[in-house]
Amino acid sequence: MCYAVRMKIYCIPYAPIPNRAAFEALLPPARLARLCGEGSAALFAYALLAFALDRHCGIRAREAVAYTESGKPYLPKYPVHVSLSHGKTHALCVVAAFPVGCDIETHRAVSEQVRRRVLGEDSATGDFFARWVLRESYMKLSGDFSDGQDVCSWLYHQVPGCTAAVVAYEAFERPELTVLSPETLFSYTAEKWA
Repeated sequence: MCYAVRMKIYCIPYAPIPNRAAFEALLPPARLARLCGEGSAALFAYALLAFALDRHCGIRAREAVAYTESGKPYLPKYPVHVSLSHGKTHALCVVAAFPVGCDIETHRAVSEQVRRRVLGEDSATGDFFARWVLRESYMKLSGDFSDGQDVCSWLYHQVPGCTAAVVAYEAFERPELTVLSPETLFSYTAEKWA
């Protein structure tokens, strides 16, 4: 059961979805209504959440996940915390026994103005994407963009062309990030759809 799992982190690259209805069947109706204008990226993130909750917690996302007014997912009946992110090429999902925040960004050209806003005066030498994903992760954890010095943070660079981060108030050994193939998620959704 999930309650023994301290943290699980999953990442998945996007691919054409063979059966969108199977993905959508995993999600709560409230989330489906919000996804109408969003593309496959958000759908991958929420299907990945359903996969993680089912595999590690025995929880069906469709019945268990609720959403704050801002759209953040949470599980009101379970002591499980989640965080999601979807970048241009990958989705990221964290399931934990304590509050967490996560973000993933695909490397791309960034204007000098944006670099300075994120890195400050060190805009020429700082690691923009590392700083960006840490800031976004902290925002998802705490609700603000303060510096996050009171959190434990982990950066992940093993996803080709991306930088990912996870932050939490709890400190422990670096959790492993598992990169799933799209086929794994497609098989899972087909199995649940059948």
